[in-house]
Amino acid sequence: MSTIGVYVDDLLVIDSKIFVSEMKEVLKRRFQMIDLGGVSSLLGWHIERRRSEHVIFVHQEKYATKVLNRFGLAQCRPVRSPEETSQTLSESDCPQTDAEKQDIEKFPYREAVGSFMYLMIGPV
Repeated sequence: MSTIGVYVDDLLVIDSKIFVSEMKEVLKRRFQMIDLGGVSSLLGWHIERRRSEHVIFVHQEKYATKVLNRFGLAQCRPVRSPEETSQTLSESDCPQTDAEKQDIEKFPYREAVGSFMYLMIGPV
């Protein structure tokens, strides 16, 4: 089964070596094309192949590190759940003073949540 991924002007072809070679030749005859060889990164994903083991690893370690650094969370410790699951939030948990409100407004929450959501679901 062939898999062909297209993003703007990039093409990723996944199949047997013979099929991929034939497809490259057909495309080269029809279009001006540069063959960049085997893929190592795509849309922020890092792709590692171990042909001898028939294994492909896909991860976003570089992007994850960039996001953690951007929001000052590089030294955070992983935990299963960052809050107690039974905790009920109330209005008293919100900033009360103007100084607390201004302090809260300095942190780019929307950008942080969006960046972590992108990291969780990937570029689909």
